Amino acid sequence: MKSIIAILAIFCLAVCNGAEVGSVNYQREVSYIFFDDEVDWYQARQNCKNIGGNLATISNQAANDVIVNFLDANGFFGSEDTGVWIGLNDIDQENDFQWVDGSTCSYTNWGNGEPDNNNKQNPAGQDCGQIRTSSMAWDDDYCACIRAKGYICEVEVC
Repeated sequence: MKSIIAILAIFCLAVCNGAEVGSVNYQREVSYIFFDDEVDWYQARQNCKNIGGNLATISNQAANDVIVNFLDANGFFGSEDTGVWIGLNDIDQENDFQWVDGSTCSYTNWGNGEPDNNNKQNPAGQDCGQIRTSSMAWDDDYCACIRAKGYICEVEVC
């Protein structure tokens, strides 16, 4: 009975946070949950925390492939300005990218010329990671409301 209540609570939180597109399990350890409602990086992270997870950590090529294949199969492939938030950032120290779980970034899939810390629209530059859906490569982008986008949560599987 407690398991059913917990599952319903997580489902309710996911639905209340945004439009869940679907999910995929990775190595029986985590589930990646994809949301297409457009929010800034900070709100995306909070929404993931609200369902017991965090923004996605991508530690190797296999995990990246699982995510990119899901994005491609579910119509996320889009324009240059469209992407989905992941848990990578250099908020604390410029060009020292860390995952939201505190782990260092040993695997990367940066697009050509990225990360570039573009500061044209915000003097603080770009500090938050996304998967750009035009190329399925990683890109640093403005964390706040300049470019809202969908996001990927990572939740541990029991």
